[in-house]
Amino acid sequence: MAQGDLTKLEGRLHTAATSARRRSRPARYGRTEWPCGDTYLSEFFRTSLRGTGFGIMVGGGRLVSILAPILVSWGIATYGPTGPFLATASLWVLTIFAYYTPSA
Repeated sequence: MAQGDLTKLEGRLHTAATSARRRSRPARYGRTEWPCGDTYLSEFFRTSLRGTGFGIMVGGGRLVSILAPILVSWGIATYGPTGPFLATASLWVLTIFAYYTPSA
């Protein structure tokens, strides 16, 4: 193989690797929006309890993100795919209802 052929092959491999790397990048949501949201969520607590309250919120979110796939897989195994779908849909309906219900 000639030197020019190796250079062309290296160029093609570099282009293919760069293209694959671009396609495998994570979504933008995980890098900027969560830290901004965390800043505002910590304002729910008074200053003396801000660290504790925020830690409980973050820990609760992590616990739910661990338990959700387990509960959904159990629901699918027990009730079929319709059960977890209806449970999730009912939670969304309740959320929308609570959002549009006027407060006293």
